[in-house]
Amino acid sequence: MYRIARFFMKWRLSIILGIGLAGLWLLGVPASSGWPQEVVLATTSWTASFVEAAAPQARGFKVVTLAGMDLRHPPEYELKPSDVVLLGNCSYFVFAGYEAMIPKIKQGSLKIGGTQVQIQTVNTPKVIRESVQKLAKLFGTETEAEKNIQGIEAFYADWRKEVKESGLDRAPVVCHAFLSPMAQELGLTVLGTYGPAPLEATKIAELAGKKPRFILDNWHTDAGKPLIHALPGTPVVTFINFPGKDGTKSLLDVLTYNREQLRKIGR
Repeated sequence: MYRIARFFMKWRLSIILGIGLAGLWLLGVPASSGWPQEVVLATTSWTASFVEAAAPQARGFKVVTLAGMDLRHPPEYELKPSDVVLLGNCSYFVFAGYEAMIPKIKQGSLKIGGTQVQIQTVNTPKVIRESVQKLAKLFGTETEAEKNIQGIEAFYADWRKEVKESGLDRAPVVCHAFLSPMAQELGLTVLGTYGPAPLEATKIAELAGKKPRFILDNWHTDAGKPLIHALPGTPVVTFINFPGKDGTKSLLDVLTYNREQLRKIGR
């Protein structure tokens, strides 16, 4: 019985490794002996967008994302057997901390081959600069990353100017808690926030009583639906955080998408 059990354990491990190596081949990641250790593995499209802004490709790294861009709420992504090989052979593993997979990793049930790097993921110039610089120092790409950071900061400066000229900075808004930093960065007047926990009746009544000019909602969650239903005549602007929707891939893509959504309310 012991030999049979060992046989099945080896057989199962061989299948998992085979699936993982096949996945690596499809991703264009070297899976031969003597790994070149050139993979930066990101948990979601959001952490990956910060990694991309740090320009690791300039030093020969390949960026691979675990959770696909087709997911509406990527942090809920559950690891597949093929991910085990990626985790065990990456040079860097970049995460934010709120992903569903992180408890398993912290408990030690999953082996991470490379350096684990936790970053903040908030789409404001300050946090973007801090997180991207943190990554760039590890990759040795400070010069390339600085160009990307400055491009984002210039975009934000122009966007803030647009918001002020449209008069939206004086408009009272209610927004999802995860979007509050961005709203404040743009100069919007935030009267109250909701989420990520489900809205209760008292909170809905409180926020509805503030009579916002519009609701700034988070596309990745349904937390704002009860409030939107309670204020049927109030316009809704929907922002994204994670790249993926409508072909967005980078941090700048996300900001451009959100800017266009906000423009609709100012027209």
